[in-house]
Amino acid sequence: MAWTSADMAEMRRKLNEKAIEIGRLNAKIESDAKVIAALRETLKDCADDLEAEVEARYSHGIKEHPAMAPKYERDMEPVIKARKILATNEQAAEKTDG
Repeated sequence: MAWTSADMAEMRRKLNEKAIEIGRLNAKIESDAKVIAALRETLKDCADDLEAEVEARYSHGIKEHPAMAPKYERDMEPVIKARKILATNEQAAEKTDG
């Protein structure tokens, strides 16, 4: 089958459209990656701040008291959850990069 110049022009047009679409998708991916990085940093800062506040509140051995230990653990749950999310996301990124 011989390709006509009209066929070739149509293929070039379609390839150009796909290249533009790929460019848009790449820009979206880069934008989303920046948002995710900012959210990760914010989550880390929040977890660090909350941990410091909880540790200060339960300082001087209070958290070891039988009545206070469950409250301490409850107050630390968001910190532990945030750190687990950050670690999971970090491991996934390492697998993608490497």
